[in-house]
Order: sequence, then structure tokens, then C-alpha cells
Amino acid sequence: MQVSSPISSPIHHDDVRYLLSGAVVRPQLKEFGGNIFTHLPQHGAESAALLIHRSRDHGIPGYVKFREFCTGEKITSFGDLENIVVEPQHLIPILGDLYKSVEDVDLLVLALAEKPVRGSLVGPTLGCMLALQYRKVIRGDNYWFSKINAVSSFSLDQLRAITAGTRMADIICASADTADAAVQPNPFLLADEFESVDLLCF
Repeated sequence: MQVSSPISSPIHHDDVRYLLSGAVVRPQLKEFGGNIFTHLPQHGAESAALLIHRSRDHGIPGYVKFREFCTGEKITSFGDLENIVVEPQHLIPILGDLYKSVEDVDLLVLALAEKPVRGSLVGPTLGCMLALQYRKVIRGDNYWFSKINAVSSFSLDQLRAITAGTRMADIICASADTADAAVQPNPFLLADEFESVDLLCF
């Protein structure tokens, strides 16, 4: 089953199981690029363009506001982006043509263009936003069982029982039909991090 199949469609029976099973063994980049919103009139829409459109509809501030909130750094011109983004000599002129002011640049555009923080896949602004969101999730109701001194708190033995030895690979195997697909022990490991595999052969 393709990732684009269940978008805006009801899920029936074991569709989620088949979706997970297919995602384990099939690259999805093309799906997200042009097929994920094929239910729209005429043709599929590019997901990044839709996300930018949605953020404007919701009145999300531009990138510079989030950068200042997360790092304290004020950006007042396109030139200030030179040491922040990847390939500035290529990107900055394009941004200057597309946006009247650096303050108009959408959050998604520059958040994804930031130079990654060492040891991370994302830059400081996106890293800050993800960290804040994860902290709010953990402090919210999703982890109600781990709150200390609450009526809903689990005992240490109960917490160990639900966390010990549970990996994302185990969750995928338990949720999907993986009989025909192998799930590697660490699904978050990037392909270029496998030292023993010569990727030039593929």
C-alpha cells in the first residue's frame, strides 16, 4: 500500500498494518513529493508548498521571529543569513527574488535550510522548536503514567515493565505484518551510517 493511498480516506480493517509493512521496505520520497495529495483537483500537490500555504493561513510568523526566540539572534537583512544557511551563495539570491524582505521568508523555508547543529540533522531553530514540543508532550497528558506523586502515576515496577526492552522496531513488528519484510533493530539509523555496507554498489 502506498503512503498516499489513505490520505483523506477512511481506514478499513488492516490498512494501517499494510501501510506500515510497505513503508518498511519501500522508499517514500516520491510519494511525499507529488502523490500524497492526489485527491485534489487535476493533480497532486507538493507537500512543502501545502505546508507553507497552511502556515500562512494560520498566521504563523516568519522565520526571523522563531530564530530570535530560539537563539536571541536578530536578522534584519538577507546578508545576515550568510553564516546560517547551507549554500548561501546559491540560496540567498533566490530568496531575495522571491521575498520582498527577509522578515517575509516562511519558517519552513529557512528552518530546513539552516546548517545542522553538530551531531544533529537539523539547525538550531528547528532543534529548539522540536525540543520545546517534545518537552510539552512529555509534561502533558501523553505521559500521564510517569508523572511523580499523581493519582495516575505508575509504580517503578510498572514503568520498567512498559519501557524495558521496548524499541521502535518492536513496535513496528507488533503493529504491522512484517512476515515478508525485515525490520532492522534501529529504524532511526541512516543508511550512510552503516560502516560495513558499500553504498556505491547500489
